[in-house]
Amino acid sequence: MHGQGGVSFYERNWEEILLQMGFATFLVDSKSNRGCHQVFGGCAAQHHGMAHMVDAFQALKILSSHPKIDSKRIALFGISIGGKATLYAGVKRFKKLWSHAGQNFAAYVPLYPPCNTTFLQDEFADGNPVRIHIGEKDEWASATACKDYVKRLQNKGKDISVVVYPGAHHGFDTEDHRVSGGIDIPGWQNVNCRFRESLELGDVPQQVVQIKSENGSKKPSLSRIAYLMYDDSCATGSARLEYDSGAASRARQSIEKFLVSVLKNP
Repeated sequence: MHGQGGVSFYERNWEEILLQMGFATFLVDSKSNRGCHQVFGGCAAQHHGMAHMVDAFQALKILSSHPKIDSKRIALFGISIGGKATLYAGVKRFKKLWSHAGQNFAAYVPLYPPCNTTFLQDEFADGNPVRIHIGEKDEWASATACKDYVKRLQNKGKDISVVVYPGAHHGFDTEDHRVSGGIDIPGWQNVNCRFRESLELGDVPQQVVQIKSENGSKKPSLSRIAYLMYDDSCATGSARLEYDSGAASRARQSIEKFLVSVLKNP
């Protein structure tokens, strides 16, 4: 699952890495057909990554019927806002809404996901392993918020952990001339904010509606999400993207070891 900018060199880099590891890949485009044209913001501002989750379960349905894919060995991998969808895809209430016939992902790998939303019942997850990777200095997502969420789920006996890479920023994992030296992206960022889902403001249920396409077929789409409460004084004015070769190498080794243990071993 891609970040808020859509499919980019970040996702293509991991696609190649995973292929080299011996895994089949399926890259989902959650942006192009939603009319979100901004590089930053766009769809992320509209649905906060939750529509990615709907797409993830649709992809799981497709892959589970593929003759060369073992339906029991499909992992969900997500970057940034796609990492948020990956992180919460194991939550039972979301699976009840959007998964098909009880299908499950075998594992979840969220790469620097926003962990700063507390959803109702988000500690009730399917129990399949989750491995978060995030930079200590990430200004788009909060390593502290991820550690707090991990602790809550570990207290519930869930198999979840987070690796925080010292000195690393958002996008530390991929080398590209556009970010290798580090760039600061101006704009409102909520890395220090904490959101919580609340029904006190009114019951706004999550629901999936059937959207009719041009050819007459119907497909599920997220209609709306529950209210989120926050104080905008926690916002920052910009956020940094920067490649970190050491963190990237360690993340690749850690993720490969994890996926091999979960997907390749009987």
